[in-house]
Amino acid sequence: MEYRRPDLAWHLTWTRLASHGDSFEKDFFFSLLHNILPVPARRHRLRLDPSAVCGACGAPHADIDHCFFFCPRVTAAWGLLVHRCNMVAPALLGDEEILFLAWPPAAEELGMVSAVITFASWVWETREDPAPLDPAVLALRAREAAATAAAAGQPFRHIFL
Repeated sequence: MEYRRPDLAWHLTWTRLASHGDSFEKDFFFSLLHNILPVPARRHRLRLDPSAVCGACGAPHADIDHCFFFCPRVTAAWGLLVHRCNMVAPALLGDEEILFLAWPPAAEELGMVSAVITFASWVWETREDPAPLDPAVLALRAREAAATAAAAGQPFRHIFL
């Protein structure tokens, strides 16, 4: 994956992922970052499904970018996450920089990492449900993740507070 997106700061991505989240989240994000999640486009390419069509919106090619950024099911929640991340980041961040945890080191670290992992995990957990993701639920889930981390002795300012 790194050779496909050489402009991203992959060393930051791997450092942030190694120091955050539980084993499931790390395994999930490893698959996401390596573009090996079984999204419709990948399943079609591997001849496991007859088409690469998005089950939620009918888009003809549901790859990682579609599933996490562009599908109408996720756009409102993704827009809120991008907005919140860009409020605390020192420079304007793009979709891939945010999803791949590859923003500049000066950005507010833990609150953004937690929020992105929460968003991506939620998208993946609910991938069979065609209902749009509610941005308010994303904010609630991110606050819950922050509270869990704080209870474990890892307090931090969260981007959804």
